[in-house]
Amino acid sequence: MLQYKPPIYIIGGAALTLMGLLMIKTRENSIKIETSRLNSSLLGGIFYTAFNPTQPPWWASAGLALLLQGYELMGNPGIVTVTAGHWLADLAYYSLVSHLICKYGKFLIPRQRQITLILGAFIIMLGAYFTLNGLISS
Repeated sequence: MLQYKPPIYIIGGAALTLMGLLMIKTRENSIKIETSRLNSSLLGGIFYTAFNPTQPPWWASAGLALLLQGYELMGNPGIVTVTAGHWLADLAYYSLVSHLICKYGKFLIPRQRQITLILGAFIIMLGAYFTLNGLISS
C-alpha cells in the first residue's frame, strides 16, 4: 500500500466535507439564469470547468486520492482511466444538468435551495468516506 495514501485521503476528504458544508451554508444565494444570443452552453461549460477556482484544490486533494486508487489498481493506465472517466462523468453530468434545466427549469429553479441541500449532504458523505478510508489505512 502506498505510504502517502492516508494523508491524501484525509486531506481530500476534509476538502470535500468543507465544500459540502459551504454549499449548504450558501444555498440561500440564488443563481440568476439569463439567456442571450451570445451565450453558448458549451462554451460556458468549458469556461466554468477551466476557470473554476475549486478545480486546483479538488485535484490536489480528492482528485489525487482517486488517481492513487487508479494507480494502485492498474498502474499508469489506471491514472489515464480515472482521468478519462472523470472527464466523461463531467460531460455526462453537465449534459444532464443542462437538459434538466432546459426541460424542467420552471420546476427545478424554485427548488434550488432544497436541491443544493441534498447535493451538499452527498458531498459531505463522500468526504466522510475518503476521510474514514484514510484513517483506516493509516
